[in-house]
Amino acid sequence: MTLAGYVSLGLILVVWLIVPRHLGGGRLLLFSALVLAGALLYLTGRQFLIWQQGEITQFLLPPHQSISYFVYYSFTRFWRPYLVSGAVGLVALGLAVYFNKKYDQRFFYQDEPYYLALGLFLTGHPGWILYLALLLAIYLLVASGYTLVARKMPRISFYYFWLPLAVVTILLDAWLLRFDWYSNFIV
Repeated sequence: MTLAGYVSLGLILVVWLIVPRHLGGGRLLLFSALVLAGALLYLTGRQFLIWQQGEITQFLLPPHQSISYFVYYSFTRFWRPYLVSGAVGLVALGLAVYFNKKYDQRFFYQDEPYYLALGLFLTGHPGWILYLALLLAIYLLVASGYTLVARKMPRISFYYFWLPLAVVTILLDAWLLRFDWYSNFIV
């Protein structure tokens, strides 16, 4: 797992276990984005210093080459996974808030869409896909189990599932990255 993965895991655990729910999901989402951006900036700077000290890699940096290769490398290696998952998280947040207002708060509690967005964002890419697949699987299991027992379709809230499932997803994603078939899926 990379430093960004550890920071994401730490942020989710802090929000889930320590931060009171009344602080507001928007502020927690912004705080998490700023902390993760700081970690990504650190990783980018560290990578620059490592390349600068390398016997061969120093020739990939200025004054020998344009900075564009390093920027492209850093963007694709560090920033892109979280920009993709952040965009997906913002789209999900927008849709969740819109449909929740349209249908009179039927689907989510007040801050719940922010926890969905936070989970999507901090799982990175392709972790957000795994996150959605796990959410769907758990929803189907809980709904079918409840339907079998109670003989009616339940209204299920994922309020207490968003963040724990994001932790599971980050750990599972780190484990799956060891396999070639999953690593090739990232590209």
